[in-house]
Amino acid sequence: MKSEMKTDLIKLQEVLYKKSLLEKEIFDAPRTLTTNIEILNKLKKAYVEKNNYLERKTEKIGRIRDRLTDLENQRSDAERQMGEIETQREYEILDKKIKEFAVKSQELRVKYNKERQEVEDLRADMATKEAMIRSQEQEIESEKEKLESYIEEKRNELNSLEGKEQEILPGVGNDIIYKFDRIVRKKEGVAIVPIKNGICTGCHIMLTPQFVNEVREETSISFCPYCSRILYCEDNEIEQEEAEVKFDDADLGGLSDLNPDVDF
Repeated sequence: MKSEMKTDLIKLQEVLYKKSLLEKEIFDAPRTLTTNIEILNKLKKAYVEKNNYLERKTEKIGRIRDRLTDLENQRSDAERQMGEIETQREYEILDKKIKEFAVKSQELRVKYNKERQEVEDLRADMATKEAMIRSQEQEIESEKEKLESYIEEKRNELNSLEGKEQEILPGVGNDIIYKFDRIVRKKEGVAIVPIKNGICTGCHIMLTPQFVNEVREETSISFCPYCSRILYCEDNEIEQEEAEVKFDDADLGGLSDLNPDVDF
């Protein structure tokens, strides 16, 4: 892989990684709004259920009130009849009825007051939930406006990066762009790395000498067989390796005085 290609890939790597992060931000951005909409829907559902319960309670109170009115009327009629009775037996029977009416009326009145209190508490709770629903709706509308502005800003940044990407692409070639983009996303922005001392600096696994030589020859793009990253050899390392294997004639000085005729 030529140095120009390496430079382009390193630039492209940065652009593609920033693009992937922006795309994720754009994708995740509506999450908070979605959560708040779910909360609003739950509030509305709870409000509807309470309202239905309130209607049933109100009907129940109406029935208790009608029954209480009926008992009061019966007791009043019985009290009027007290002036018309003629015998002790009739008096005792009527007095017993009046007392029964009074007990039942008292029981119903207690129940009526209890039901009324529950309804009042329920209405107060519903008023609170109405305020919560209005507040949640206002918050959602505000979040929608902020979200639209945020996404527009991120899309502008994304368009700018796509422009930079198009500037780099001609020097790379379409045959590896798709694979390179996938590696960038999978490897968190590190898709092209150097070889150092025969080791891939991406996954830190030792490579075979033959494979390292193929990378050094720069005849094609080489991918690490272990982590799939694109590999290259740094110039200073190549020079260092060449210096290590270079043989200096001065090293022969110590052998120049040897007599080839001497039998060791």
